[in-house]
Amino acid sequence: MAPSPPRSTGQKALEKPASVDAQRAEPLLMEVAWEVCNQVGGIYTVLRSKVPSMRARWRNRYCLVGPYNPQTAEVEFMPAPLTGPVGQAVQRLREMGYGAHYGRWLVSGRPHVVLLDVGSVSATLNDIKYRVWADHAIPASDETNVNDAVAFGEMCRALLSILAQQESGRPVVAHFHEWQGGMAIPMLRKEGWPGSLVFTTHATLVGRYLATGNPSFYDQLPSFDGDQAARNFNIDAQHQIEKAAAHASHVFTTVSDVTAEECTH
Repeated sequence: MAPSPPRSTGQKALEKPASVDAQRAEPLLMEVAWEVCNQVGGIYTVLRSKVPSMRARWRNRYCLVGPYNPQTAEVEFMPAPLTGPVGQAVQRLREMGYGAHYGRWLVSGRPHVVLLDVGSVSATLNDIKYRVWADHAIPASDETNVNDAVAFGEMCRALLSILAQQESGRPVVAHFHEWQGGMAIPMLRKEGWPGSLVFTTHATLVGRYLATGNPSFYDQLPSFDGDQAARNFNIDAQHQIEKAAAHASHVFTTVSDVTAEECTH
């Protein structure tokens, strides 16, 4: 006699929740700084020297983001096909009219890198600056370094928003350095970006100014009004960007105990 077929229990097979795959997916790490592939300060050396260890730990899940500077890119940057999650996000940026480049930073470890051309959003810069003022109380400024930081922040916001949409099944961590690279943090936090935001300052702006020629600076920290000092030194917009990045990040770090005390005040 042939065996009878198994009886149906009327129950569907249990499906694995989507969240299980999301928890198991290995995260992406995007490290953002104005000095990526752009040798204008000491943070360039910090980033360049850490690349080999970051690549060893994160492999191809690690990518840096910086500004597009044609002079430095000519010798430090090698374009790559727009493949993989970040390459596809760069393709989307290009379709939106943003100048974006994807490739390898030609330093030890050859990490993936995205370079953003801040000039490509110049036509809408005033609108971006108004939104930054309305949403985050950051005053408008015509200084080039502030305009560049705001434009760079908007482009980083767009890049990371696209990446999070594409990679909804895996965590994304975005690590930003200094106020020039941190404008995207409050923008992303306001829109409910699902990833994790880390901000690192290497020294506060106001602290740099106040400490110059003042050997008693750290003894006097409790008595300083940072906002008023920023206005006195005409760096209010830069200072407010730095504060907004520090407060909107999920994790705020600095490079020493001394600077941490400065940041607390």
